[in-house]
Amino acid sequence: MPRSKYDTTHPHASTIRSIANLKHPCMDVIYDFKVIYPLLYEWFQDDLTPEYAQTFMDKYNEIKDIPVVLSNRSRLYIVTGMRYVPLALFNMDESILNNIQHSVDDFPYVLSDPGYYICDAGCDPSHSISLFIFKGNELVFDYDRIPLTLLIHLLQAFPKENQINTACVRQDFYAKPRRNSDCN
Repeated sequence: MPRSKYDTTHPHASTIRSIANLKHPCMDVIYDFKVIYPLLYEWFQDDLTPEYAQTFMDKYNEIKDIPVVLSNRSRLYIVTGMRYVPLALFNMDESILNNIQHSVDDFPYVLSDPGYYICDAGCDPSHSISLFIFKGNELVFDYDRIPLTLLIHLLQAFPKENQINTACVRQDFYAKPRRNSDCN
């Protein structure tokens, strides 16, 4: 199977890849994460170590002044641990995005009270699973803590539409151990 080629000649290819390991660079990601990073920081700032907060702010500062012309299509991102993007969907039908939004609202394990925490000292941001939906230049839906089960359902429902390059994950968990097996 041929490996996907990432366009490294794109002027912001490495910046985009540092945000989300997309199959192809997309400038919308820079625009969207100019919105997403401050929200994540606001939601979890009380639980961040000073070093992590600085790293997070450095990442935001790297993109904040990059000019972006949007493609004016819909985008959905799930961000885990404030920095890893396991799911990115682009140009999805509005009915599908509305259904996902209603799934979050209706999912039985979503915590409706924002003052409620699973742990006494707040929630560890490394365990957060956040959802963001953009339409054009507008953030139309965000949720700071969707359940893991819903993330798994979305990953199962949209494997072909997911714009994240998962080849490295497959390489690390499947191909590499088979090549380096001690059982010969």
